[in-house]
Amino acid sequence: MPRRDPRAGRSVPSWHRPCSPRPHEERARTRGFAPTAEPPAPERSSDGRIGDEALADAVRDALALDASTAELSLNVEVRDAVAHLRGTVAGPEDGENAEAVAAAVPGVVDVADETELEV
Repeated sequence: MPRRDPRAGRSVPSWHRPCSPRPHEERARTRGFAPTAEPPAPERSSDGRIGDEALADAVRDALALDASTAELSLNVEVRDAVAHLRGTVAGPEDGENAEAVAAAVPGVVDVADETELEV
């Protein structure tokens, strides 16, 4: 016999179990790269070193691929393997997400979050 779903205000089959929403912590833990995706690896030069421009390209790719940073419009510059992120973000969590994504790129030794909050 069907039972009433108080959220939907309609009858649902007895075997139906409502989906529970993912808590905020779960979303925060699972944001970022898909489980099967790897952060983009920068290309190496003939001597095996990773150049700053290759690292900047890899950071840009990582930011574009990550769900939490894909919509951000940031300027990325890399000097001596330190990624500098500049631009305007809606909230501090956007800057933190961008910093975490950039830091995950192989070859980046540090990230300077120079983003500014929208006013």
